[in-house]
Amino acid sequence: MALTDHDMARILVTLDDLETAVRINAALEGAGYSTSTLSPVDDARALLRRQSFDLILLTGAVREPPARKLSALARDAEITTLALLESTDPGTAEGAP
Repeated sequence: MALTDHDMARILVTLDDLETAVRINAALEGAGYSTSTLSPVDDARALLRRQSFDLILLTGAVREPPARKLSALARDAEITTLALLESTDPGTAEGAP
């Protein structure tokens, strides 16, 4: 069964790893998903109050305070969060935040 525009997931992409985020955002939009981007200085709490999301995609610096804050907000709002880690990130074997 094909998804309609109303069925497509709304995805929030963080801009911590700008190169990766731009590529992923373009691919998602090209596939018909509705996306928004969030820079580390944006107020995540205000954005999550204004818009609803089905998925938050963390693209870097997942152990930094802004990503941890966003992860906690997502958990509270019951939004699925996916963190993209590079194999060179310290602590990747320990898991995401």
